[in-house]
Amino acid sequence: MDNNYSLIYHSLFGNLTKINNNVISLIDNEEALNKSHDEKIVKTIKHLMDKNFIVKQGDDEYSVIRKKMDERAEQLRKGALIGEIQLSVSNKCNMNCAYCFEKKIDNSKRNWSQKMEFDTARKGIDKVLRVAKENGRDYISINFFGGEPLTNFEVIKKVLEHFGQGEEYGVKIGYSIDTNGILITEEIARVFSKYNVLVNLSIDYISNASNYRADGDTGALFEQFDRSLKILKSYNVLTYFLTVLSKDTFEKVSTSLLDYAIENNVKGNDIILSFDLDFENRYSIEEVVEKIVEYYAYGRKLGIHVGGYWGSIIDQMERVSLRNIEGFKSCPGIGRRLSIEPNGDVFACKSSSKIYGNIDDLEGILTSKQYHEYGMRAFRNSPSCEGCSIEGFCSGPCLGTLERKYDNITTMDPFLCDIYKKLVREILKVKYGN
Repeated sequence: MDNNYSLIYHSLFGNLTKINNNVISLIDNEEALNKSHDEKIVKTIKHLMDKNFIVKQGDDEYSVIRKKMDERAEQLRKGALIGEIQLSVSNKCNMNCAYCFEKKIDNSKRNWSQKMEFDTARKGIDKVLRVAKENGRDYISINFFGGEPLTNFEVIKKVLEHFGQGEEYGVKIGYSIDTNGILITEEIARVFSKYNVLVNLSIDYISNASNYRADGDTGALFEQFDRSLKILKSYNVLTYFLTVLSKDTFEKVSTSLLDYAIENNVKGNDIILSFDLDFENRYSIEEVVEKIVEYYAYGRKLGIHVGGYWGSIIDQMERVSLRNIEGFKSCPGIGRRLSIEPNGDVFACKSSSKIYGNIDDLEGILTSKQYHEYGMRAFRNSPSCEGCSIEGFCSGPCLGTLERKYDNITTMDPFLCDIYKKLVREILKVKYGN
């Protein structure tokens, strides 16, 4: 971006805008604003007022949030904000990655050897679809999760065949799966292609070592992953990569993975910051931000989408405002998502250890204290967030991370918060020019 222009946005209402620096000078000068101007300047001032960059003295912009919070409490009770089911069809896994986040969460409330029966899946989806239709929602997404969900492909297939794209239910259903990919076969690829299942393949880097994951007795060869990817490509299955940036993978994650993605028709690569609380003890904020920005910039050069929860902050800064935010900012675990375990127990997401209840009593979940505590964090994460430069778009660090470190979800983590703020600034420079 040339030196005559800057990017501005409202920390609550977004509206990211490229603007002439002379106009910025005008905004900062109250006396100049009150003078008579030509028609062009008058139109510019009106535009900036419409976008909330110029407000009347004494206006309380946070009143919008307070009103939204009152409305949201009622929406949560009705289930109007539920838009996603995370269906943990299997807690078993065919690999044993040392740095898997599921090794770090509170395991006491989950059975890690359990697989979901189809009746549990059907019951949970039926209940959510009914609530969605009652609230006028026309779309629900279902994410097959684990463990490794493909260790229970039989139930996944039954769900897809039973519910289809939601035609008989009056609610469109979109499907995705998070998987290490090792168990993919031609039959699985055919089914995923038929039902338009987005496949998120977990891979952090390319290695020909016997264990291509960082540490851990995975028992998987990279050639097995590559075989699975080629099968998905041959059936034209929409595929993304999921890459975890952790203390175990940091030195190995490189842009060569993006080259590999392009070669295999992979459409995107999300970078997930590790939930490991020791992450900050090994790498600085600057090192983490530089790594992600380099990866993002190379992805733009290749024409492949690079994102993550941090990317959602920028997406909403550009497109969404707290005036019309529907269910969440950067974390769907705050009211929008129900994560259903194999036995029907429901959590905010897989990383959270705070149980909402069981899907047998969805109405009880919707009125529970736990669901409301998490769901109400959509607009105000914490008092410490007030005045933050990305307050209106960031849901804060992972719920599970905050639970483990602080035993609550309102204490923000300075290290992770500073990463998000600096990362957003640097990504905007790459996207729009310096």
